[in-house]
Amino acid sequence: MEPITAVSVIYINVFSIVSGSFLNAASHVKIWNVLLEVDQELSTHFDGKILVKTRNLFVKLLTVHFQPLFVFIWICYGRITDPKYTSSRFGIFLLENVQRYHIGNLVVLMQHLKFSIKTQFDNINEILKMYLNTDVSPTVLDVIRLRKAYVVLLEQMQNFNRVFGKTIFLFFFMGMISYLMCFSSITVSKTGHKLLQTAYYLSMTIINLFTILWMISIIAVTCGNTTRAAKETGPLCYALCVELKRSNNSELYDELLTFARVASSSNPVVSAAGFFNVDHAMLSHIFTMLISYIIVVLQLYR
Repeated sequence: MEPITAVSVIYINVFSIVSGSFLNAASHVKIWNVLLEVDQELSTHFDGKILVKTRNLFVKLLTVHFQPLFVFIWICYGRITDPKYTSSRFGIFLLENVQRYHIGNLVVLMQHLKFSIKTQFDNINEILKMYLNTDVSPTVLDVIRLRKAYVVLLEQMQNFNRVFGKTIFLFFFMGMISYLMCFSSITVSKTGHKLLQTAYYLSMTIINLFTILWMISIIAVTCGNTTRAAKETGPLCYALCVELKRSNNSELYDELLTFARVASSSNPVVSAAGFFNVDHAMLSHIFTMLISYIIVVLQLYR
């Protein structure tokens, strides 16, 4: 690989990492700020679990993303531009692992975000259970606040689905790079050195595949718990309606019944809606990834 081509590969992939990190951090902060508003509303008027209010969250997220980036770039650039080192696959493989590190960060942040949404659904359910198990009766304003908070959380689940879809997109393309490299190593393996290199790439690909499956399973468990917490609200509202039906407060009963219908008719499931939502951010990722594929494939099969 020529030095100028190596620099172009690094530049394109680093641009993809930086843009993806900024977009993910911005999406995370946007949803997190809304969750903080819901949390403040519930904790002010009810006895809810308070989320940790993190200042400068955007800067901290970017710091987490970029901690190892420059070190890896320096190592990668030194290996693939060294005249004594003729194999270019190690450099590309190292850069691909930098990308995988950032994908892992995306998954961790998403899992944390989903758990925070679940915490707020649990807050609402605990408040409803408190009204069911004690003699304390909610007011009309309390029910309205809970219903608005529930609707906001549903909207944030939809926003999460869009971010989740983009992360699946990155998973797919990062995995394709790994498989292309492994396939190339297998097809050109003839000598003992090449066979050893092939075994290394193949084993690393299998390990990375299991790592991806493990991270996806973590998100799946958290998403399942969040969905169950959201679906628990409807039956609790109907049970509270039965308790309050004997009272003469028809306005309170109507508001609670409306809340129960909203919670029961909602479909708080996790989907990859963002995978099919091609916006400007997605187009930039598609463009950079396609260029990366072209350069990598041309260099591997020269």
